[in-house]
Amino acid sequence: MRLKPESFAFTVLLAAMSALPPLAIDMGLPGIPAIEMSFSNAAERGALTLSVFLAGFAITPLIAGALADRFGRKSVMAWGLIGFAATAAASGLAWSFNSLLAFRLLQGLASGVCVVLPLAIIRDLFEGAGARTRLSQIVSVIGIAPIAAPIVGGVMILLGGWRLIFFAQAFFALAILLFMMLSLDESLKPQHRRSLRPGEILHGYVTVLRHRKFRDYTAVYSLGFGCLFAYISSSPAVFVDRFGLSEQVFSLLFAIGAAGIIVGSSIVISMSYD
Repeated sequence: MRLKPESFAFTVLLAAMSALPPLAIDMGLPGIPAIEMSFSNAAERGALTLSVFLAGFAITPLIAGALADRFGRKSVMAWGLIGFAATAAASGLAWSFNSLLAFRLLQGLASGVCVVLPLAIIRDLFEGAGARTRLSQIVSVIGIAPIAAPIVGGVMILLGGWRLIFFAQAFFALAILLFMMLSLDESLKPQHRRSLRPGEILHGYVTVLRHRKFRDYTAVYSLGFGCLFAYISSSPAVFVDRFGLSEQVFSLLFAIGAAGIIVGSSIVISMSYD
């Protein structure tokens, strides 16, 4: 059954794709202390599993967009989901801390595909108010993911340890991949596909970077993103190692903090329209 772009299920599918990166980040937070205990060279280095993930995550959108403009959204997205699932499963099977870092870097690279292409699909199919509505719905799901992900991660630790967290991520990605292949049509028409010539790609990036608003908004977002992830990367060490809280209690506290961010953002947005 093919999903109609106007359907609720279509938006849910795109939102699920977009939610994979925050799930990959926040599900693993409760498992960082256990990871540090599992490997002899991982003491006080568990936050590196986030750092290398984000390093990969930052690179791929610059490449995935150009590939999707040339080969279509669906095929590139499929490879991104396959890569995400494979590297998540490999992270669960990691035999050393260094191998875990390598697989997390690769998982971050795959996650960059998952976050950028749903937005491109929306731009292909909708304009104006319709596009804004679906983008807001996707952003809402991305906001909910950091609340649910640590709680799910805490449950996975109870059921099977930190490795089960990564196996669960692989399962989620494969489920989304199967649903996408069975129900999603290609959104980019052949006549709209672009060349992969380096000159054209570079010209596009230069054009964007010349806009002052883009640079200003990027700077503000980057500073906020950096502050947020300074808290995220250090919170397991503070709450679990320093304060002695269980992984499950930490997950609840983290979820409360994430909910506070969503409430604060909603208040600011509502005030901006007044």
